Amino acid sequence: PLGMEDGSIPDSSITASSQNHANYSPYYGRLNNQAVSGKRWGSWAAKINQKGEYLQVDLGRVTWVTHVATQGRPKGSSYIKWVTEYTVEYSLTGDQWQSYPDGNGLLFFKIFPGNSDQTTVVKNEFSPAIKARYVRIVVQAWYSYITMRAEFYGFSSPPESDGRRPESDDGSIPDSSITASSHYSASFSPYYGRLNNQTVGGKHVGALAAKIKSKDEYLQVDLGRVTLVTHVATQGRDDFPEWVNMYTVNYSLTGDQWQSYEDENGVFPGNSDQTTVVKNEFSPVIKARYVRIVVQAWHSYITMRAEFYGCCAKKSYPLGMEDGSIPDSSITASSHYSASHSPYYGRLNNKAITNIHWGAWAAKTNQKGEYLQVDLGRVTWVTHVATQGIPKETGYMQWVIEYTVEYSLTGEQWQSYQDVNGVIKVFTGNSDQTTVVKNEFSPVIRARYVRIVAQAWYSHNTMRAEFYGYFLSGFTPLAFGQPRPTCKATGSLCHAVSMTSPKPWHGGLSGYSILPKDLPQTSGGKEASYFSILDLLQARPSHCPLGRVTLVTHVATQGRDDFPQWVTKYNVNYSLTGDQWQSYEDENGVIKVFPGNSDQTTLVKNEFFPFIKTRYVRILVQAWYYHITMRAEFYGCAA
Repeated sequence: PLGMEDGSIPDSSITASSQNHANYSPYYGRLNNQAVSGKRWGSWAAKINQKGEYLQVDLGRVTWVTHVATQGRPKGSSYIKWVTEYTVEYSLTGDQWQSYPDGNGLLFFKIFPGNSDQTTVVKNEFSPAIKARYVRIVVQAWYSYITMRAEFYGFSSPPESDGRRPESDDGSIPDSSITASSHYSASFSPYYGRLNNQTVGGKHVGALAAKIKSKDEYLQVDLGRVTLVTHVATQGRDDFPEWVNMYTVNYSLTGDQWQSYEDENGVFPGNSDQTTVVKNEFSPVIKARYVRIVVQAWHSYITMRAEFYGCCAKKSYPLGMEDGSIPDSSITASSHYSASHSPYYGRLNNKAITNIHWGAWAAKTNQKGEYLQVDLGRVTWVTHVATQGIPKETGYMQWVIEYTVEYSLTGEQWQSYQDVNGVIKVFTGNSDQTTVVKNEFSPVIRARYVRIVAQAWYSHNTMRAEFYGYFLSGFTPLAFGQPRPTCKATGSLCHAVSMTSPKPWHGGLSGYSILPKDLPQTSGGKEASYFSILDLLQARPSHCPLGRVTLVTHVATQGRDDFPQWVTKYNVNYSLTGDQWQSYEDENGVIKVFPGNSDQTTLVKNEFFPFIKTRYVRILVQAWYYHITMRAEFYGCAA
């Protein structure tokens, strides 16, 4: 959900063609809103019954919109009203609007089925998705009166960069959200402190400058919502040799109470010249809405340009223990008592089956350090862990009382989860067999492999568990770059499907998210740092399963790193199942030929618009220079 129901889209961003009166204001048109007697009727209602009345939402930033859902007026009233048919219009700027087209080509716009009662949520999919900041639901037919509640679904625009470049230029964080402890003059205002900003002669300097040269002067950014901040990047002033060379970082959820970011040194290295971007990582990441760069040392004068990177904190979801999407083979342990206590029985809410298994994992011995381990399948943000004891129907009373958590990106080097003081955190476990006890990781864990390590237990080391979080790998700037007047900070970000290592056969790809075994070759190249097809047949595919259904937004390619060989043209095929394949087509229904490379090293990136919703994707070679040789990356996010 993009924020209608939960209120993260503010009232001011919800407008309409008209309203019946104040109790039917557009901002009451939120999904599942309820009437409050004497104050509001719990939905939007148009002033008159006519086709073309609309409810409009400003999503706050350019967004991929995948679904829309509607309801009628809440049932609590005696009035029975709803919209039965509507079209959808959308815009990047709010000025020029497009109607969502009919996929059959019969009409210039698609008519979506609406409601047939007051309360049922009717959800329609946009396929292809809409890329827009502004969206309208335009009424075409109604029952009794034009009355509506609505929600949009999707995710904010995929990265235009590969998630590693610091350049940010969409200005999604508005000027008003960038403040400072002081500034030298209006020409050095805080909002000029955007990464890669440039001086405009006679108007402003391309950086923030503090009013005085003093430690603890700061640049502050309101990110618009609670955000997982992973990196910060800084530059000096563009037109004069001034910069900050040391700083600390403070952060806050509310803007009132602030915490200092603590790492080994407590101080981040800044710049040593005017233009070089110096990027520092937060590990663990910061969960905050407000962030400050606090100056500790400078060259000549306190002057700065900056960018933050990360993703908006999302609602976390079960990662697959209970529902079985994490396979048995991915759940292991330090030991197990017997085959009927195997690790893969340690799934939350699992039940015992008489004479087959006990419905939980049990360690072979009762000793500290026994653990249940889960391979999440890809690099993941893990936000919570939940545990239970052995199922009650077994008649046994066994559970883990206390545990620690360890995590790893690779499965080889492990870290213990620590509290804010750097002490290994001991989590409270269970006190009975069935109650689910859920603990939060704050800051969250970024890992592929996670272990629950028993420290204390009742009767025996026995456990059922689930992890919660979401799949992300790679990060985009949080849009603190050069401003565009049509953007502001709301929404969440979408991230690159991690596949960036140029040496897939030497231990997996970036973040170990896609493994070597997932990258079949048509022939040859077993130990190469590139994809090579020895028989040089046209249309041979480089084939990559993404691990789950994924929204793929871009593809990037390079040639061979050590010899002048590359692919110059290619098509893309994709499949949900790996059996039936579709060719990616352009807007005219013609199989699209993508431009490839013209040298060995330059990364050439192509966009899918509309994006591809798929699990398996192939790059099919159509033309090449000297030899078919390739390195590649896909971008997108889990569907």
